[in-house]
This record gives sequence, C-alpha cells and structure tokens, in this order.
Amino acid sequence: MKKVSLAGTFGSDPALRLVLDSLTDQAVFTVDAEGFITTWNEGCRRLKGYSSHEAIDQHFGILYTAADRAVRHPEDNLRRAREEGQIHEEVLRVRQDGGTFMAEVSIYPIEELGQVTGFVKIVRDVSERRRLEEERDDLSERLRRSNGELEGFCESVSHDLRGPIRAIGMRSRIICEDFGTEVGAEIKTHLEAVERNCKRLGQIVDDLLSFARLGQGEVLRKEVDVSDMVKRLAAEIEPHCQGGASCIEVQEGVRASADPSLLEVVLRNLIENACKYSGPDVQIQVGMIALGSTNTYFVRDTGIGFEMQYAEKIFEPFQRLHGVSAYEGTGIGLANVRRIIERHGGEVWGESEPGKGATFFFTLERDVFAGMLNLA
Repeated sequence: MKKVSLAGTFGSDPALRLVLDSLTDQAVFTVDAEGFITTWNEGCRRLKGYSSHEAIDQHFGILYTAADRAVRHPEDNLRRAREEGQIHEEVLRVRQDGGTFMAEVSIYPIEELGQVTGFVKIVRDVSERRRLEEERDDLSERLRRSNGELEGFCESVSHDLRGPIRAIGMRSRIICEDFGTEVGAEIKTHLEAVERNCKRLGQIVDDLLSFARLGQGEVLRKEVDVSDMVKRLAAEIEPHCQGGASCIEVQEGVRASADPSLLEVVLRNLIENACKYSGPDVQIQVGMIALGSTNTYFVRDTGIGFEMQYAEKIFEPFQRLHGVSAYEGTGIGLANVRRIIERHGGEVWGESEPGKGATFFFTLERDVFAGMLNLA
C-alpha cells in the first residue's frame, strides 16, 4: 500500500498548519521513526490536554494506558503501520490529567526516498458514540426479552382460553340439539348466539396465538418463485372469491429472497383480503416494481377501498374499518403481514380511495422509496 508523503511540510507550511489546527475535533500529529512526537495540532491539545510545547519531543507512548505500554503496544503499532501501510483501531487512550476516553485511531507511515521516516496519527474521541451504541444494544436486548415474555404470556393465555371457549360453545349446541323444543324459541336464539360468539372468540384466540408465534424463530431466507406461489394460492382462493375463476392475475417472473412459509402468509392474507372486500367483478393483480436495487411487491384490487386516514390503523391488531356483520374476520391478518415484513427488514403500506380499490405494497429489505409510490 502506498505510504503518505508529508515529511517536512507538516509543521513548516503555514497553510497546512492552519488547516490542521482548524480540525479541533480531531487530534492530528506526527511522530518520527522511533515514535517521538514532531508536530501537534490544536485538536491534539483539546483532546489530549498537552500543549504543543509539552508534547513535542515526548515519546507518543505517553498517550497510551500503562497496560498498553507494558506490552509495548505503541511500538507494535508503528511496526504494523510500517508493514501493512496503515492501521485502524478503536482503543482506550489517556489524557494528560489521567482520564481515559475511547479513541478511533488511524496511523499512516510517512515515506521519503523509499524510507519510512515517521508516521501521521489521527485520533477521534468516539466515547459518546460507543456509549450510545451500548445503550442501543442494551435497549434492544431488553426489548427482545420483553417481547419474548409478552409473546410467551400471549401464547399461554391463548392456550388456556381455548378449552373453556370451546366447551361453552359445545354445551350451547348440545342444549339446542337435545332440548330445543323444551327451552323455547327465544332461549334457543340466545344459545345459538352464544355458540356463534364462541366460534368467533375461538378464532380470535387462534389468531392471537398465530400473531405471537410470528415473532419467534429465525427468518430463513431462500430464493422464492413468487409468481408460482401466487398461482398455487389463486387455485385455492378463487373458488371462494366472488370474482370466481381467473380473477387473480399474477405477473410472470417475480422472484424474492424471503422465508417461503412467511411470505406465503403475507400473500395469502393480502389476496384473501382483496377477495373479501370486493364484489363479483373483482380483479386482483399481484406483481413487482423494480426501483434501483430494491424490489417493491404489490397486491392491487378493484374493491371497496378505504380512506387514507386509516392507512396505519388497518395494520394494528384487531383493528377493523368495517363491521363483523358485513365482513368476517378478526382484524389480525394485516397485523401479521406487517410483523412478517418487518422481520424481513422491509416495509408495508397501503394506498386506496373509497370505491376505487386498494393497493398494498411491501418490500423485503429497507427501501428508500417505501411509502412514496402512488400506483393504486
């Protein structure tokens, strides 16, 4: 690697001296071949505490901790810089008052006539950045544990509720079937309502359990033929869709890097929603838009649509824009979609207008264009 050639100019060139002294947040100095300090900028004084008169002619080992000096880390750094052309490290360094800070250090050899005559050192204080990174990592770990505990609680409660809910529904049905003529029409109507609500409550519990489980396990990415997956889903969904056969159109050649089972949950939910909130003339399109290196996938329908003021609400668990009597479901489907997409590192959003259909977009990696399309 080519070595820096700054010898003789670092301290003597007024313009260069001015530039270096203006770098008050970076310590920039030179040492000779043996490690004795030869120049010292204003950033060094601010960061290290030594004035130029105190630092120049001192061995740069004074800037290292006692533990580093004991193992000859300063000399080893110069050797490595000479052999490798440059070195970079984040290590603990010492100020004149004995205080320490986390430093980002770079060392470059200075070459004259094919000989290394010294070194340039650039030092930045990254203590605050490291502190924020540690806080972020700690917060992420606490959040991970908290989410795990919440998901475990959710799964436990869901399991515990399943049995009693089914038992209530089953007993209501038994009473209706075995004692229907004795209990009277009004009581039978109430019992049938109890059974219907138990079925709905059971579905909510199952969906809640599914939502909790989607936060567990690894996302195992593979190359997925999205077009083929949608065709298989269409064969299952179209018979139950008001649009009937051929109402689902898929773009050819669409592929993605994703967890196949999780991606199928996403596509199934979006396509089934498109069928649910559409009439007999529904047309559903599934495809992909390439924006730079990021692919944006979409599911577009010609259904009832929604007001854009509710575009975020529809992705929240158990949030519904339409009553249960009009459209079946528990309101967990799109929440599952968002959770899966975010676990892939992507984004999901919807665009719509009442009476003019809806388009749901998603990416499977961070996308600078996310939310900026208007293709519905």
